[in-house]
Amino acid sequence: MDQYPRKVLEKIKILDNYTENRDLNEFNILHKYPKELAYPDGYYDSRFFHLIGFNTIKMEKRNLYIHDGIFYDKTCLLISSFVFADGSFMLKFNNIIEVFSNGQAVHFKGVSYEL
Repeated sequence: MDQYPRKVLEKIKILDNYTENRDLNEFNILHKYPKELAYPDGYYDSRFFHLIGFNTIKMEKRNLYIHDGIFYDKTCLLISSFVFADGSFMLKFNNIIEVFSNGQAVHFKGVSYEL
């Protein structure tokens, strides 16, 4: 990560302020870190990604491991998405979402409507 300007590194390192909680199941931000091609063990037209869920209210995060798809029910209120300098994707929600299935693809549902 030394190839990034100092101001960019400061933003990336903000994620280090979150405490790891293996039992955390409520998130309002997801980070996807792209990995290798999912073929032949996953969805053939996809890449695997490492998924980390963040709860900005509790300042906690959880490693949700490797997947090749994400599904949301209609109660998940996605409000923004970014591709960061390190190649990760951030998905920000206007409500708290929770995992209700964590297999090859991970499934989320909304549990509150506004932060």
